Amino acid sequence: MKNIYLFCFIILSGTLAVQAQQKPQYGQYMLNGYLLNPALTGIENYTDVKASYRNQWAGLNAAPTSFYITAHGPLRKEDRSSSIISLPARGQSNIINKLRYKEANDFKFLKPHHGLGGMVISDKMGPSKRLGAALSYAYHLPVANRTMKLSTGITAGFTRYSLNIAELDFGPNADPVVNQYQNARLLSEISLGTTLYSKNFYVGAAVAQLLQNALDLSRTNEGSQQRFSNHYFLMGGTEFRLGQEIALMPSVLVKMVQPSPVSVDINLKVSYLRKAWGGLSYRHQNAVAALAGFNLNAILNVGYAYEVATSTLNNYNSGSHELMIGVILGNSYRIKSPLYYRW
Repeated sequence: MKNIYLFCFIILSGTLAVQAQQKPQYGQYMLNGYLLNPALTGIENYTDVKASYRNQWAGLNAAPTSFYITAHGPLRKEDRSSSIISLPARGQSNIINKLRYKEANDFKFLKPHHGLGGMVISDKMGPSKRLGAALSYAYHLPVANRTMKLSTGITAGFTRYSLNIAELDFGPNADPVVNQYQNARLLSEISLGTTLYSKNFYVGAAVAQLLQNALDLSRTNEGSQQRFSNHYFLMGGTEFRLGQEIALMPSVLVKMVQPSPVSVDINLKVSYLRKAWGGLSYRHQNAVAALAGFNLNAILNVGYAYEVATSTLNNYNSGSHELMIGVILGNSYRIKSPLYYRW
């Protein structure tokens, strides 16, 4: 136990600047891209509320745990444009509603609209914790003869980074350097993003921790050059139909944080009648995850992910678990059956 806490403390006091201060890892970000890209704020035809809890590397002492709740929705939206994981707008026939995918009419005569959202995120590893809150805004502009939309968004907020020194146990010969550290710091954060999307694809880019604030908790190291690194995200996905009942949605996420190696996620989801879905996710040289979800009714949906490390770290834990609960509010198209859900 002491070795684990020592490891965490070393991260906070030094190497934190290069790797440990990356954003929390999520296994179901494909269902909530708003977490990574503020340009997706208000992209849906409804208010999308999601809450998630992640227990990473279960069984490992002082392993990370994360929780978030997000909510975002459109303002003054007069068309049916949305993302490829959205609920579809209803057709004239109930039979069509059960099986249909977005029609071309959903992306005709597009009009600009705004989006607003907010999030609260908590991430804990051993004695260290980060608690953040932020608000988001995005503007969605029709392009390409009004057959696609280009959105640009910003997220701004604050994050409190804290260290519970009482949890650090170095024995009777503890280094007095421990007493030089503050319990917490409150720092501002800004993220920017953009996304181009149509009825069957999306491609986007975002940058987080744009301000690169100094992160050192030491009281004796003013002017430290240790700073948060910019986090760059590139993402894209498309959709293929296998008949009227089954849809495939492959997607990719590229994450770049200096000086860490580039991280690439390759994902594939399969949905059946929009009532149930499953999928696989592979993070290059890092982890493999299995995902599943179910739309319980027109308002409530749940998702679960189980992730196994492909590195030697897998020998010291029993995998990572992530549970997500989603709530749909303000559905102006009044979809009443879970079969109407698309993803």
